[in-house]
Amino acid sequence: MSKIKAILYDYDGTLMDTASVILDAYDHLADHFNRPRAPREQIRDMLRRAMPMPQIFETLFPNIPYAELFHQNSKYFDKHLSRVALFEGTLSMLQKIEQQGLKQAIVTGGDKNVLVVMRERGISDYFSSIVYCDRVDFGKPNPEGLELAMQECDVLPAETVMVGDSPNDILAGKNARVALTVGVSHGHGSRTDLKAADADYIVDSIAELEELISRLIQG
Repeated sequence: MSKIKAILYDYDGTLMDTASVILDAYDHLADHFNRPRAPREQIRDMLRRAMPMPQIFETLFPNIPYAELFHQNSKYFDKHLSRVALFEGTLSMLQKIEQQGLKQAIVTGGDKNVLVVMRERGISDYFSSIVYCDRVDFGKPNPEGLELAMQECDVLPAETVMVGDSPNDILAGKNARVALTVGVSHGHGSRTDLKAADADYIVDSIAELEELISRLIQG
């Protein structure tokens, strides 16, 4: 295996604990546009599959313009930004990986609101590439987002690790032919989901992820 030079991360459920705010935001959109609220398990399933936000909007709110949904969703997140938190140990891990000279990138099915949250939480400067849904034509498991992130990090697939909490994160990594895929079980996908997607490694916390990446870097 080539020397690892870059770590790509999913965002929601991997580095950032956003589940409750996301679920409440979809309830808010339903109420605002006078549509029935979708069952939360349906939304969790979409998140578990890393479905891009435009596709979720189209599924839950057909015939409502994306721009209107995006605007209301952004307003909701701005109002509830304080509820969005990094998983414990994330900032420290990002700092240590940067100090070891690796590139880091985000590949998310979320929209550009991630940029606001990442700036607020003080982590945007750790990433050489941030790929959100509007920057690609196809969401995960299509490898397009990962390929763009690797291009912007100037690394090869054989030098890259993909980290995510959903089966589609793992499948996207495999479709992009990255060196290794790592599933984290504290997000939307379970250990069973990640194992079924054939993740090379599965961890249960950021602390375990940091330890694993350290071992992978050392070879």
